[in-house]
Amino acid sequence: MQTFTPSPAQPAPLTSVGPLAWMRHNLFSSWLNTLTTLLIGAILIKIVPSMVDWLFLSANWQGESQAACTDEGACWVFVRAWSQQFFYGSYPDSELWRIDLSLLLLFGTVILAYKVNKGLRERLFIPLFLLLPFLSIAILDGSYLGLEPVSTDYWGGFSLNILLAHLSSNPTKIPKIYREPDMRF
Repeated sequence: MQTFTPSPAQPAPLTSVGPLAWMRHNLFSSWLNTLTTLLIGAILIKIVPSMVDWLFLSANWQGESQAACTDEGACWVFVRAWSQQFFYGSYPDSELWRIDLSLLLLFGTVILAYKVNKGLRERLFIPLFLLLPFLSIAILDGSYLGLEPVSTDYWGGFSLNILLAHLSSNPTKIPKIYREPDMRF
């Protein structure tokens, strides 16, 4: 009587798993997909190198005015000069710490909520997520906390957009955090 001895396990064929299989299945599965892939690839090969050159390699990074910019590349001089305006809007310079504190509270809460267990998340971070927009508004406004009031006319910039996005997305993200105890950041 013979005994069965299984042959050693072998890896799956490269044609059924891995990047080549993914490309065959998603990019080259039909003649139309193949044509589209080749057309987009040709366009990217033609455009991307000149875009990278114009945007970064030949770009102007130093200077104070438009005179520092040449016609060869992008003019990043204004982005650098106006970066504070882009990020903070016209919020008073002496009170910018309030925006920084609000953003630190937001990002700190989000990061910590992903790192703790479900029980602590339910008791601490879900209420904190719900209170954070109101706390941020109180910090930014200032009058509720005894700070110098800053009118909402001065609020703006990228940081305000982040806080508004948080406020508007709260109802949708709280249930997801509650349901998925092992969410990864």
